[in-house]
Amino acid sequence: MKRVALTGLLVLCVTFSGCAEDENDDAGLANPASVFCEENGGTLEMRTNTSGTGGFCIFDDGSECEEWAYFRGECGPGEN
Repeated sequence: MKRVALTGLLVLCVTFSGCAEDENDDAGLANPASVFCEENGGTLEMRTNTSGTGGFCIFDDGSECEEWAYFRGECGPGEN
């Protein structure tokens, strides 16, 4: 009887340990520069070139900034 109970307990432990959630808190975090662009009325546009992919914040007046430059205050609407 003890053997059956221990085997059952072992099976339950193995089963439930396989159901544990992955605790990756970084997944799904937004890029702060992208969020800043959109929260301030810009439209985010991703562009790919030979250097890779980068985000650009496009403003209503047609001007644009690289998203991180805008986030750092290095450019803004109407400047480019």
